[in-house]
Amino acid sequence: MKPTDTILANAAEGGSPFAILQGDSFFVPYGEFPHKQGLQVFDRAAADEIIANHNGMLAKLTRWARGEQASYPVYIGHPDLPGSKDTDKRAYGWIENLRAEDDGLHLSVKWSEQGRELVENAHFKFYSPLWWTRKKGKGLRPVLLKSMGLTNDPNIPVPALANEIEIEISETEDTSQQPIEDNMNEILAALGLEDGATLEDALAKIAALTEAADIAATEKAAADAKAAEEKAAKMAEAEKLAAVQNEAKGLRASLTIAANAAVASAVAAGKLTPAEAESKATEILAANDFATALQDLGKLDAKVKVTSVTGDLGSAKTRLVIAANDQAKAQREERARLVENEFQNTNPQQSLGERKRIAWQRAQRKNPEVFGKVDHSSEPAA
Repeated sequence: MKPTDTILANAAEGGSPFAILQGDSFFVPYGEFPHKQGLQVFDRAAADEIIANHNGMLAKLTRWARGEQASYPVYIGHPDLPGSKDTDKRAYGWIENLRAEDDGLHLSVKWSEQGRELVENAHFKFYSPLWWTRKKGKGLRPVLLKSMGLTNDPNIPVPALANEIEIEISETEDTSQQPIEDNMNEILAALGLEDGATLEDALAKIAALTEAADIAATEKAAADAKAAEEKAAKMAEAEKLAAVQNEAKGLRASLTIAANAAVASAVAAGKLTPAEAESKATEILAANDFATALQDLGKLDAKVKVTSVTGDLGSAKTRLVIAANDQAKAQREERARLVENEFQNTNPQQSLGERKRIAWQRAQRKNPEVFGKVDHSSEPAA
């Protein structure tokens, strides 16, 4: 396509021969039609060139790639023309065949259900061929049909034929939609084929590339699926490990509470001195058999001689109360720690009260030995 080639949209009005004469066909008569860009000369030679381009290799490749036999869409107006104000890009029909006769160019069209309704109900009486033209002598000769547009109102009124929109292609404008044969060598080169390759060569190459792309896509999908499975397995393993660790921490807390309570009782009974309490609790927790260590603690003889029954009972009660308070405090602290751990895993989009409630429930469910029959007055309020 030369930089001075022009793409033109045409429309008819009144009793023009461009009126739709048959429901399943268009007819463009030969003649000379005035245009703002110059005189359009549409004769048998122009029609033959349009059909030759229609039957060229690139056109066949395009139709093959679409999986369609139809070649040119039928729009309302010209939404495919650069600068057009038409926005509806749905095709209401497809031109399937071109035939040059002595009177003009005949085009068969296959309508969609919506397109046939437009024609049968006379919503649009005229149509506008959008085609590429090339300078020929003093006029412009159509060389390639692009689409057909249904219309009633031309934008530029002229006596016999009005033009909806005309755009002249310059060197700085988009020239990607050039006559199909002009880019054939570039397309063959892009396919890795040499000049002179046949249509069968091009189709075979495209089929091979398509198959390779499908295989690559399948392999990538399989790799992505495997990676997703591995990631899910790692996450599940991490969650399981975290649950075990939390359970171990809860059990350790329970043992610590039990050891401190037993040592406090031994101190109250005079079996241990207060100075020995901490080291004895550590010894019990480090023992291989926790239950046996507690039994051994209970078998110890009293080291302190009781001189006042009343005084000793009062002192023992005080120590038991202190030990019970210490145990309750340690239990509350352990619960708070477990709840805080669960709080970190709650949804930050939820309210603070809701997050605290969920964290408490999760910690209580995972660590029943620490929570047991808890005083719900210490449970966070929503």
